[in-house]
Amino acid sequence: MSRKPSIRDLEQKFKAALLELLALKEMCDCLINERYDHKTEIRAVIFMNVKCNDLTDQRNRLRVLVSEMDDCRNQYEQSLLQIQVLEEEVHIYKINMDKLQHELDLYRLNETVRLCDSMLDSTA
Repeated sequence: MSRKPSIRDLEQKFKAALLELLALKEMCDCLINERYDHKTEIRAVIFMNVKCNDLTDQRNRLRVLVSEMDDCRNQYEQSLLQIQVLEEEVHIYKINMDKLQHELDLYRLNETVRLCDSMLDSTA
């Protein structure tokens, strides 16, 4: 036969259920706090990921700028070398021009002397 539970048995079951319910509520609160902490961590990771992506983009832009600067520097150095070559050529042409001018001056002087000699010879 089945026995009817007494009030004391019911009270004990009720207290046990209440204690179990309180323990479950505490566990639920703990899980909610952990969930909140994890959400905060996820937000921090997302922020760091966005920041990292921004830094990656900046790094890539800097690499492009550095490459362009290298190209400009190389072009500048090539231009300087060309200028040096041209300056050397101008210097050589100037020396040759000075030599030719000197030869022309000597030729004119010799012609003037010869003309004077021929004039003196014809008057004598």
